[in-house]
Amino acid sequence: MAAEECRNGGAEVVEGTLTRSADGAYHGSLDRRTLILFCGAHGADGEACQLVLEGDGKVAMSGVLVPDETSSSGRALRVSWRPSPTHGAMVRGACSADFKRSIEEMYLSVAHGAEFAIPQPGAGRRVERLENYAWEVEIE
Repeated sequence: MAAEECRNGGAEVVEGTLTRSADGAYHGSLDRRTLILFCGAHGADGEACQLVLEGDGKVAMSGVLVPDETSSSGRALRVSWRPSPTHGAMVRGACSADFKRSIEEMYLSVAHGAEFAIPQPGAGRRVERLENYAWEVEIE
């Protein structure tokens, strides 16, 4: 496989609105769109291959406020999300059927989480790149 053909990366967008419930937690069903590009070796034989995963669907997200002394408001939101049972994914490429099936199962079942600072009320819209993640959070 030529190096110039080998691409890793992609993009994921999770967007929607979280609503605060009476218990102070936040909940919502958000839209998730994903493109993952994989190129590399896997498995016992170490054979290199390429695949593309495209996903689209809903995720159930929940969050709680936590103290954060680095935030201007003194608070951060810790969120986690899991794909809904109707979330879909399509995996294609030259990797083995078992590997593609494993990647799809993982994508459709793994919970994700992140924590980000909450700005002072009235601070307007801002974008924050999360430390140690390839994600950005847009807050308004």
